[in-house]
Amino acid sequence: MKGLRICFILALFLPIEASAQFADTLNVTYGLPAVRTESWHTGKKIGLSFIEGQAFNTAFLLFDKHILKADYAQVTFEKIKQNLEFGTGWDNDAVGINMIGHPAQGAVYHIINRLNGISFWGSLPITFIDSAIWEFLCETEPPSPNDFFTTSWNGIIVGEALWRIGNYAVYKSARKGVDFSLKAGLGARAVTELYHSIPPPANSPAAGAGASLTVDVVYGDRLHVRNNAPMNFFDLHLTASVGTGQSPIGEFTLLGRLWGTELEVKKGEALFGIFDHMSTFLSESWTEKRAPYRCSEATSAGPGIIYSHNGFTTGAFVSATLIGAATTDYYNVYDRDYNFGSGYSIKSLNTFEASEAFSVALNFRHYQLFTFWGDKPTDIPDRHYVNSMGDNGTTLTEVLNLKAIFKPIKHFGIELSAFFIHRSSFYRIHPPAKASHLTAELGLRYCL
Repeated sequence: MKGLRICFILALFLPIEASAQFADTLNVTYGLPAVRTESWHTGKKIGLSFIEGQAFNTAFLLFDKHILKADYAQVTFEKIKQNLEFGTGWDNDAVGINMIGHPAQGAVYHIINRLNGISFWGSLPITFIDSAIWEFLCETEPPSPNDFFTTSWNGIIVGEALWRIGNYAVYKSARKGVDFSLKAGLGARAVTELYHSIPPPANSPAAGAGASLTVDVVYGDRLHVRNNAPMNFFDLHLTASVGTGQSPIGEFTLLGRLWGTELEVKKGEALFGIFDHMSTFLSESWTEKRAPYRCSEATSAGPGIIYSHNGFTTGAFVSATLIGAATTDYYNVYDRDYNFGSGYSIKSLNTFEASEAFSVALNFRHYQLFTFWGDKPTDIPDRHYVNSMGDNGTTLTEVLNLKAIFKPIKHFGIELSAFFIHRSSFYRIHPPAKASHLTAELGLRYCL
């Protein structure tokens, strides 16, 4: 039931984006105050934006309470008092809710702020307040620290990406000087477990297969800085899938530039910048106690360098991760079979365009998460009050992705993609575990 919240949130983007006005450092306006997206001030409609944010919270709560009839929406004054006395605690919701649903909710807050003339940075504290009101007053569950950060920070990142895509789609003036590419397609997707040091349950299949829908959006110029407005360049990828072993959101990555400066090199072009990173790789559980893989960095940012020469583009990135998630072999409370953690990531993203008809990409991602507030008892009657990040320890996850695109005719192409995912988990009170999986996808793509 709770998963339907994501669909409700995303459905709200359509009318919001359709009414969006374009305004960035060019000061292009459509009867509304000019907004400079790199500005640190908050504009003139803070009060209206706050009211609309609470109207959204109220509508969202009523939807959850009366349409979904969800237990977490049956809010009472006594429950609010109990949660305030308990304080904050790491929740046990599904990974899709925590790492995708909450950023989507925060994106609505951010778009409301942008529609009211508030800058990117000015939106952050307002979005945080909107999120805090929801956490403290609109749920029966205790407020969770992971939700605060993923809703507010990741909300403004996802919201700004959708804000810019919406403006690009609605207004011709918004397209001036902006590079934009879109790829979408349908395909077949399969996942198989190659190795797991812990024997699987007897009813655990070795593989799963299904269908997938993929969307790739590249906005802005990755190597040139037209202005230093946040998110004036981003690379977004989304894979939705259905089938055995397939998660509704199988992959979501968003690399956004927060700031950048061009570098002088003898050959080619180069850029140094500060980038925001969102990476989530998910598969559906084969049994109640084992999902092929869970890997996510939600709130994460750091420096990176991008270099391009003769069709070859490479990027090297290091990122500090405040909130992330990774599969665990032992913690399993309510909908959570993963650890929360903080740590870092290292990425090498490489693409070679041999011609307009053929390109190949080889990407490597390394994630390390440290879970340091865990090993709590799981026999507490109410799962909402099991306050734990998971199993104390560290998790290392490597994701190697090889992708090839062949375009025999204009706009249409065939794409083959393969992911090799390897996890090494080291626990404080449990034996270590290792696992590896292979995910492959073959599909037809339309390239705008």
